[in-house]
Amino acid sequence: MTEHMFELGQGHLSRRVERAAKKEGASLINYTDAQCKCGYGCRPYTCSKSARHWFAGPNLGEPHDSAMAKRVLAAAYASATIADRKLGFGA
Repeated sequence: MTEHMFELGQGHLSRRVERAAKKEGASLINYTDAQCKCGYGCRPYTCSKSARHWFAGPNLGEPHDSAMAKRVLAAAYASATIADRKLGFGA
């Protein structure tokens, strides 16, 4: 089965958002790229400028994918912490 991925953004989101997404049937992926993007020569996978997040759920086709994404994002935005909002998530 393939995955439907949505809502790519900068930074890592909190465990609260992860739990909210899981309740709605999706996973939160927090990922850090190996490449340094800040210019200070960070070790691989440690540069905060290389941190990204996105959500993934089962690919059921339209309109199911859009409906799932709306449910997941509504729950995730409602549970976003102050740190999540500083990243621009849920704004």
